[in-house]
Amino acid sequence: MKNIAHADFIHRPAPTFAQYAAMLVLAVIAAPMLAQLSYMMMGIFALFWCVRIVLIKLKIPALKGWKLAVVSSIAIVLIFSQAKSLFGQDGGLSFLLMMALLKSYESKDIRDWQILLLATLFLTVGSLLFSQGLLNTLWTALCLFLVLTCLNLLDGGQMKNALKQAGRGLAFSLPLAVIFFIALPRPENPPVRFMPVADAATAKTGLTDTLSPGSFAQLVEDDEPAFNVVFANGFVPQNNQLYWKTLIMSDFDGKNWKARQPFFRMENAEMQERFSGSPIVQYEIIAQDWNGYFPTLDYTISVPRRQMQLFHTGSVMVWRRSNQHRRFTLESALSDRMNENLQPMWRRGVLHLPDGVAPRTKELTAQLLATSASNEEFVHKAYQYFAQNNFTYTLTPPPLSSYADETDAFMFESKQGFCGHFASAFAVMMRQAGLPARVISGYQGGTYDKSAGFWQIRSRDAHAWVEVWLPEQQQWRRIDPTAAVSNRSELGFNEVLGNKSGLFSRYWFEKMGAKIQFYWQSTVVEYDAERQNNLFRRLGLGRVSASSILAVLLIGGALATTPIILWYRRRFYQRQNPLADGFLRLKEQLTGDPELALALTPTDFLHELHHSGSLNNEIQQLLADYIQLRYGTDNPPKKQVLQWKKQCNKICRKYGKK
Repeated sequence: MKNIAHADFIHRPAPTFAQYAAMLVLAVIAAPMLAQLSYMMMGIFALFWCVRIVLIKLKIPALKGWKLAVVSSIAIVLIFSQAKSLFGQDGGLSFLLMMALLKSYESKDIRDWQILLLATLFLTVGSLLFSQGLLNTLWTALCLFLVLTCLNLLDGGQMKNALKQAGRGLAFSLPLAVIFFIALPRPENPPVRFMPVADAATAKTGLTDTLSPGSFAQLVEDDEPAFNVVFANGFVPQNNQLYWKTLIMSDFDGKNWKARQPFFRMENAEMQERFSGSPIVQYEIIAQDWNGYFPTLDYTISVPRRQMQLFHTGSVMVWRRSNQHRRFTLESALSDRMNENLQPMWRRGVLHLPDGVAPRTKELTAQLLATSASNEEFVHKAYQYFAQNNFTYTLTPPPLSSYADETDAFMFESKQGFCGHFASAFAVMMRQAGLPARVISGYQGGTYDKSAGFWQIRSRDAHAWVEVWLPEQQQWRRIDPTAAVSNRSELGFNEVLGNKSGLFSRYWFEKMGAKIQFYWQSTVVEYDAERQNNLFRRLGLGRVSASSILAVLLIGGALATTPIILWYRRRFYQRQNPLADGFLRLKEQLTGDPELALALTPTDFLHELHHSGSLNNEIQQLLADYIQLRYGTDNPPKKQVLQWKKQCNKICRKYGKK
């Protein structure tokens, strides 16, 4: 292996195979970030990458002067034409990736390619800004392994040895990385990470601030985890108690429902008064806010005052938006109703309907209302109408856009729909009857992992239901009209679809993935000051302080470096030859002439000692043992060799001339 620090070596041309390897590493590292950009940006990067591969094949080592300036200018112009900027997420990320790629265009010797690979390390870590999930972290580790392998190839190593050296380097550094991760202090109030994921609204939560009746059916195909929940004191709720409110849709234009920005905040104490007598549960939720909205168990009565705000509608928003996963401890009432004296100014917003909307549904509403003795009875009859008139719950409802009125088309023509169809039609009927109503967008149910004790809610659990305000009771009632035709709220979404939970089924793999993702999120990504203090207490170190951190670093560092020390000692002794080293030292010490010692064989050495009168039985036995160990066997026992070396050192000290 050549010394890469040697000036002559690092200015030699890089091996062609190592250049190809470096370009492959750059493409692998750039892949997660390119996935955040447009297809056009991906194409631009791929074009310049392929051109550089062709230049390597043509043995053109590097571009210089005006050629490099022209290529760089073309790349910057193409980026700017697509992103309209060289800053921000799209423009800045594209510019950063292209600068790393253009570095390869001017790389001609080993030193230049080494600098390129060191630059890719920055890109590797930068990809964690978009996701700290386990898969992305493993991808980062793979990229680090590839970079180390490529550096070894540039150093003149063969592929097998380069892979071995890179793997050993990562294996030795991992324990140290864990120790530093545990020990480095966490701030009490970590700063919000302002690096939103592209299209985070739909990619992560599965929800938008506009609901069309058929939109929720599409979310089932997106099976991404949305958030995890752990209930306090081992409480395990029923599936039909889990309604996770996110957005409140109160504006209706005849086809779509839209969320209205809340503007009346309530204190925790005010909200708690509305649920006196209802059971209260506490839970910890790890979720990502969507433009500030946060999914919470309906009805939320207590939130962290310095981090979240609770509105009179029952919705929750965070103080600072980040589109990143965060952990909060909340309290909710297990109830399907909320007391509220709805003022006239609030009623108008939740009663409005466009003129002429759903005329056939309006006639049905009038008939049901005329035969009802109370508003509560009317709500019940409207709910039962879906159960008694052959309505069907389906993920593939027929399109209704060709009809003059989609609500009437669903109610009297197709009678097939997903939760959005039922919620929208039911809310329209309530408003037609003069009852304030709003559509709630969120999630229903979830998957419970009994062994780990947590619930995971996924995009496919996205759901829509209705809240109706009854003036006699002065309270909002949660009504899920989908439950009239489907037992989804009782069994959960997997059981409704007939998913099998046997060993190695899709559902089994999904549960295992959920468990791994939960542990990774809760123990690594969400390792904050509170969890660090808890860990230090379990280790018997008390709270996090300078002394406890130093103790972790010293003890953990000693344990983490032990494998490195053992490996180094093994390598050191493998490079040593105790027999040859001991024999040479013996000759030098007993003859006093280093040059003569180099030329003496064992037989010559015996003659020299005999001639000088220095030979005795002790030395003669030592030399006889040396001859036996050195020439009598191909692989002498290590223990005997070390014993001989120890005796040799004793003889040198006893009879040596210097």
